[in-house]
Amino acid sequence: MNHCIPILAEQYPYVKFCRIQASEAQLSRNFVKNGCPALLVYRGGELLSSFISLTNKLGDDFVPSDVEGFLQESGYLSSAECVKSNTVRDSQTHENNRSDTDDD
Repeated sequence: MNHCIPILAEQYPYVKFCRIQASEAQLSRNFVKNGCPALLVYRGGELLSSFISLTNKLGDDFVPSDVEGFLQESGYLSSAECVKSNTVRDSQTHENNRSDTDDD
């Protein structure tokens, strides 16, 4: 998740993404072991939803586009909020295409 948040924040500048270390939040060891990574969705200071143990939904090796799709399917992220490119997937495809043509 630590890799995903900065990428999503860049792609969705009108959405505030924040991350916190579990140790800084003084979470229980049980939650750190079984509940992380987690996403909490707020709007106007009100907690709308908590997604706990996201690896159960996204798998162990998820990428930013997986988190983006999950948030879009959940109704918490829309492409209208994205101004840098249409989606994270488009950016990743563009990067992959660039690296495929590099002669390094």
